[in-house]
Amino acid sequence: MTQAVAVITGGSHGLGRAMCLTFAQRGYRIVTTGLDPQGLAETSKQIQALESSCLTILCDHRQPASVANCIQTLRCEPQVDVLIHNAGHRQPADFLQSTPEQWQDHFAVNLMAPQQITQAILPTMLARDGGQIIWIGS
Repeated sequence: MTQAVAVITGGSHGLGRAMCLTFAQRGYRIVTTGLDPQGLAETSKQIQALESSCLTILCDHRQPASVANCIQTLRCEPQVDVLIHNAGHRQPADFLQSTPEQWQDHFAVNLMAPQQITQAILPTMLARDGGQIIWIGS
């Protein structure tokens, strides 16, 4: 039997890392993305301590080329059982001072990258007639 796979974006710290560890404890193989190489390494180390495996992908969800490289790696996965879009982007506290560029980054991380990753993974889920996709907004 093939080990179930969970793809979790934003897994280098916080909620993303917690979800990675929770799924690893439940026997899933973890694939996670993040901006922080040290954070990803720590997540991987903690997952391996649970006797599970982890693939980390350094990905800046604001950058189309980085997202494209991430998708290329994800397409090598023969199956994905769970896809959780957790990567997020904070807007400045002062709405009146925010810039169009900041909003572009926000939409890239919270909408565009998840949409592209979902488009890449969903066909394999549909072919297997199963899988779960969760979007967490920020």
